[in-house]
Amino acid sequence: MATKKFYKPFVFLGIILGLSVFGSYKYSYTIKDYAVETSLQEMINHSDFILVGKFTDLVGTWNRARDLNNPKLDSSDNYYEDYLYGFDVVEILKGDNTLPNRVIIAQEHGNDLSGSFIIDERYVEIDFEKEYIVFCSSITGYDYLFQPFDPCYVINLQGKSITQSNLVEKGLIKDPLAGISFEELKNIIKSAE
Repeated sequence: MATKKFYKPFVFLGIILGLSVFGSYKYSYTIKDYAVETSLQEMINHSDFILVGKFTDLVGTWNRARDLNNPKLDSSDNYYEDYLYGFDVVEILKGDNTLPNRVIIAQEHGNDLSGSFIIDERYVEIDFEKEYIVFCSSITGYDYLFQPFDPCYVINLQGKSITQSNLVEKGLIKDPLAGISFEELKNIIKSAE
């Protein structure tokens, strides 16, 4: 009898904790390894393309997880969602000048773990009304441009460069572009080539 009484409170506590954790926390942030750049020069060096323009629309989603036997196919075991945004290119600051006027940029959004969608900590909401400078890279065989590091989005807010990054907003890294105007930033990038 003493054994049954000992386990009952722990089983009850386990059920309550399990329900509260799995029942109410449907969304959270995930932490994983990715590059973080802390200077403008690093951001320039590690980008294949640096573009000025506007995000226009959410084109769709894409499973970044690939089939191990055929990387051209989605993984059937894992789901890592990227949002695919249309981006109208106004100016190319770095990269191939034959890039089309409209490109698709893949932004990490989150992943599905056991039926719960977990938002990636790098995900930031895109403002379709703002002009951006976007630091991005290409991968052979794909039609999308990708985020090579964080931070990789800069908004033109009344002539000021505003770094759009959760790491900057949370104070985890210093803003590598603090105090630089949008036009000055464009000129620095152009002269770095």
